[in-house]
Amino acid sequence: MYKKYSTECTNTVIRSFSPAMERRTDGNDRGKPKDARTTTRQAPLPNSMPLPVSLEERFQNMTGNTKVWRAPLAGLASVAMIATMGVTALSANALDVAGAGTVTLNAGAGTFAAGGSTKEYKDSGDGAADGKLSKLYDAAHIATPKDSNKVFTGWYTSEEGGEAVGAGDIVATDATLYAHYATTGADDKYKVTFKDAVKYTKGWAFEDSDFQAGFVKASGNDVVVLLKNGDTLADWEYSTERVDSTTYFDGWTDKNGAAADYSAVKGGDVLYAATGLSATYNLPTGTVKSAQRWYDASGKLIAKNVNSVAVKKGTEPTVYYTDANGAQKVTEWNDSNTASDSQTAYRVTVNAKQESTDLTGKYSDNVKYFDSLSAVDLSSFETIEGYAFYGWYQYSNLTGPLDYRTLNEVFAANVDGDGLNTTANVYGKFDDARTDLVKVTFDENWDKGSKSEVTLERSAYFGDSLPTPTRDGYVFQGWNTKADGNNGTTIDKNSKVSDAVSKGRTVTLYAQWRSTVFAELQELINIHNVYTVKDGALVKDEPVLYTNASFAKYQKAIDAVVKKAGLTGTTVKDVNADTGVDYVKYDTSSIRNETAAADYVKTLTAAKAGLVLVPAVEGLFTDVNELTPHYLAIITLAQQGVIRGYADGSFSPATGMTRADFAAYLYRLAGEPDYTVDASDNIFTDVDSSTPHYKEILWAAKNGILKGYADGTFGWSALVNRQDAAAFLYRLAGSPRFDAATDAAKINFTDVDSSTPHYKEIIWAASNGIANGYSDGTFNGSATILRQDAAALLNRAIVADRLK
Repeated sequence: MYKKYSTECTNTVIRSFSPAMERRTDGNDRGKPKDARTTTRQAPLPNSMPLPVSLEERFQNMTGNTKVWRAPLAGLASVAMIATMGVTALSANALDVAGAGTVTLNAGAGTFAAGGSTKEYKDSGDGAADGKLSKLYDAAHIATPKDSNKVFTGWYTSEEGGEAVGAGDIVATDATLYAHYATTGADDKYKVTFKDAVKYTKGWAFEDSDFQAGFVKASGNDVVVLLKNGDTLADWEYSTERVDSTTYFDGWTDKNGAAADYSAVKGGDVLYAATGLSATYNLPTGTVKSAQRWYDASGKLIAKNVNSVAVKKGTEPTVYYTDANGAQKVTEWNDSNTASDSQTAYRVTVNAKQESTDLTGKYSDNVKYFDSLSAVDLSSFETIEGYAFYGWYQYSNLTGPLDYRTLNEVFAANVDGDGLNTTANVYGKFDDARTDLVKVTFDENWDKGSKSEVTLERSAYFGDSLPTPTRDGYVFQGWNTKADGNNGTTIDKNSKVSDAVSKGRTVTLYAQWRSTVFAELQELINIHNVYTVKDGALVKDEPVLYTNASFAKYQKAIDAVVKKAGLTGTTVKDVNADTGVDYVKYDTSSIRNETAAADYVKTLTAAKAGLVLVPAVEGLFTDVNELTPHYLAIITLAQQGVIRGYADGSFSPATGMTRADFAAYLYRLAGEPDYTVDASDNIFTDVDSSTPHYKEILWAAKNGILKGYADGTFGWSALVNRQDAAAFLYRLAGSPRFDAATDAAKINFTDVDSSTPHYKEIIWAASNGIANGYSDGTFNGSATILRQDAAALLNRAIVADRLK
């Protein structure tokens, strides 16, 4: 039965186919925020004939089913439907069609005779690398359940449910089939019984010499099929083929005589042969008749090359034959059911050739009758599995090309005295379809990697047939025709097979890998600090990442790697064009040396450890809210780690600003530059290692930002006055040159003139919007500032972009 219902008529190939705040105490200022299916391409047909569509396409056009297809079983579909689909009288029966390859058999809770619960079925090992599982049910591939109360019921496409796969079916390369088991019992709920099947039908699975599984078997005159609860009876597990032409059989029924719904049959069901009342029809004796074809009332072929056939009483068969008068169709029957009249018909005997090789035997029936010349259509013969069709010819040497659809020339070729000849021979030209198929080997390309194969049409796209392998410690980069990727062709799902191999029938694609260190480098070198400033503060809902000072240090590490590796970047514009920050994106694919990449990763990883996340606004300080003077400045600088609060969570905005704390603010505002404390830098008599912000004071003094008093002291605990604050910021900005006199005229503070301490610095700060005066027109430079005032001064300096 498997041979009978194997895929005889398709050349279709379906592809086979993943901060909180961390606080510290350090003196007065504390706390630190830390498809395709591919179809065998056919050569151009003679005389610019249009290409025929495939069996699958005809099926889909008829039914609308665009998924897994299984052509109609010959015993269940009319000849008219089969012809329309392009299938010969015995139709194809296949799952997803693919090239020759390997299928995994999973026995689940069972084992194989050779041991183990899984094994590979290699198509090339069953005698013909044609994609068919012709030995699927021989002894070596039968699963035996470990539970003695269970019995093997076949191979299925899923662990639960799915489709039963028959021997001779074609499944997707690299597919897995699962053993199903039924629980036995005295109630026979695991059996489907076909009563008197041996008497009325033939073509059962157990009649095939390759079938040794035993779950379809004869039991006296009955046939029993074992079926797991919930599974559906497959069409190859039963037969509707009558045992001979004169033994009438009209399918299977349930116990009430209703036609069986095979998709609903379950274990425990008993089906009965529908024999009923029949009538025997005969062809008259006397003249020699040949090529008889008998069809029942539904158009199904029920017998050939016989002179007598039984059909359902009350129906008449349609019969064609050929005698001395040529091709005939019976038009009348007498009272004894013998043909009494006929009319001229047209018979075509179809031959298939591949050069000198005769392929006609691949048709289940190569004779076709037509009622008229206009009805002649041989499209159903243009598909032979594994071959491509190249056109019809009048002569056996494949000469004399014929019209694609109608073959009137053939019948007109030999005119006898009575008119047109009514029989004709035609010859279809075929060639091995696999000359246009390519076997693609996917090599994972490392010492423990595996290989897999798939057969694809040369003109097809790779699509989803491309695997995506994995390898510990590496990132898959794609496929290439060269193992080392040099001077090869990169292949992706949008590539055609012909891109990989223009000639020849095999090609190997090699997986390309990059160590994960390269991926780490790509990620580390593209860390950026995108944020938006609005009204002098960071916008809360923007992707603010790290404090400016910490990221500036990380950026230096990035710049060093970029320079050493010779990378070039691409500027990426921030979506907020007016206030956003652009950044540069780098592509590290040019770095091929893994050792060098690992060194870069080490450098950047160490630098990344110094990044400080910008904390959320909520909960920064217990004593600061929107009513606090200079609230936005305080919050902005606190988020950036420039100003810090006390251990109790407060900021004390109205407390006076000490010179030591202001030195710390300036150091952080400068980005916390690298500085190693050196006692020789200490020029102050009242500053030592125990002084709060000792390091920051020395850094500021060494860089000329802070200066002490005439007595040699720094006065670190003294409060900062306004004119000194202006001087400190001016020096931090690099002491820029400007025309103080001109700017002073614009500012016009009533209490500031050229004799005022830090006159120049005051004018610079005022003209740049950093320091403001009072409503009475004074500047009051000797007045001390509060911590909230210090925040405002520093934040304005940032906004004015006047700092180095």
